Amino acid sequence: MEEAKELNPNATLQFQDTYREVYLIVLHEEKGLEELTLEEYYKYTKDKLEKNSLKNKKFTDPSKKEVNGNQIMQAEFTGTLSYKEDNETQEIGVFYIFQVVESPTDFYQIYTWTKAEQREKYQKDMQNMLDSFKEL
Repeated sequence: MEEAKELNPNATLQFQDTYREVYLIVLHEEKGLEELTLEEYYKYTKDKLEKNSLKNKKFTDPSKKEVNGNQIMQAEFTGTLSYKEDNETQEIGVFYIFQVVESPTDFYQIYTWTKAEQREKYQKDMQNMLDSFKEL
């Protein structure tokens, strides 16, 4: 994985492996005056994901766990991404794992994705990347 700069303009961290076509971004948000619970922030995040341009989205039920001292909610989802190539619309299946991480003062959204056809091949590596997150 190498550092990336153009995956998401709002990402605090972004990494890519263009050979394997595996990507990871981290979005950071300070907790506001109206502190949301982890479950509320997860719902807020998932609601935004359901409105993005990815078609045919299918989400797994979220799981809750603790990793490196932080409470985490995690789910997986698949969908179809449309893009233009040579003036023709192409579609590709995409597999995501995303985590919402709660620290005492912040929330983090961590996303890793690859082509849907590569799910079995890279899912364990993607999970290991997610579980290695530590707030500095």
